[in-house]
Amino acid sequence: MSMKKLINRKKLHNLMTLATEQKNFFFNDTILYKELYCLFSVSVVNEEIPSLHLKKGQKVVTSPITDNQDEYGCCKVYSTFDVDVDSGLFLPIISLVNEFTKQILLSDIPVSLADTHGMMEKIMLQVWEFEEVIQSDNGVKIELQNPVSWKSIMEERISWDNYDSFTQAETLLKNGVVTMDEVTLPHVHTENIEYFRKAGLSKEVIFDW
Repeated sequence: MSMKKLINRKKLHNLMTLATEQKNFFFNDTILYKELYCLFSVSVVNEEIPSLHLKKGQKVVTSPITDNQDEYGCCKVYSTFDVDVDSGLFLPIISLVNEFTKQILLSDIPVSLADTHGMMEKIMLQVWEFEEVIQSDNGVKIELQNPVSWKSIMEERISWDNYDSFTQAETLLKNGVVTMDEVTLPHVHTENIEYFRKAGLSKEVIFDW
């Protein structure tokens, strides 16, 4: 059961939000906040939500929450999860990588990444190794921020919030196939964003609200 429904923010307690300086076209619900694009939040359910089969205390991945004082604000709930909160932030990205990788495997062609330093790229390399994707410097060079480089090999639209790929993402995390060691991000409180920016640490961060 996929849970992609709007609910009032008061029903959730926001824990943290993943943010980046890069506007990533994969994620339509990003919110620009202090020059950073918020990708997703993880939250704990404050009260039972029968319509989504959610019990108090469950952890969920949601669309970004930028103002916990917003009385009428809503967010989308995408999925529950059963890994630690920090890892939970990465479930949508791993989910997208799973969908992306599936299309590359169907194409059965060698590929390489133009950049291997970004958050998503590092996760993608781990999944590619597990899935035995053929990697070659002479293959199709994929630049994730440039759809022109990969649209021709995608048979169908990538859906990062696909429930099956969320489940697979959780499995990869639990089994240690995907680890966060390579993508450790600094934690920043909202009042410290400018300090982190000046220190050169704000390209990809986790907000603690």
